Amino acid sequence: MSDNSGSNFAIGFLAGAVVGGVVALLLAPRSGSETRAIIRERALDVADTVRFTAEEAAEKAKIAAEKAKEAAMIAAERAKEVAAETTKRAQAKIEAFKSA
Repeated sequence: MSDNSGSNFAIGFLAGAVVGGVVALLLAPRSGSETRAIIRERALDVADTVRFTAEEAAEKAKIAAEKAKEAAMIAAERAKEVAAETTKRAQAKIEAFKSA
């Protein structure tokens, strides 16, 4: 399952919630105060879902950033090792050339 499937699901869920809420309001006639209460409740539900999805996305981004930082540090250390090894070999060749 790809990382995008979670966000696609959340977007689909939110769109479905909005459409379902609108259809329910249109098909079930109520008094104005009842309708406003339902709208308020549904808006709070959607806000909670959005907040949860945003928190989840932020946590995934934090984990990804930590992994990327760790990978960059490993790559930098390896690059230093390769550079030191290459320098050592080059110096050995220079010395061999000078003594020949």
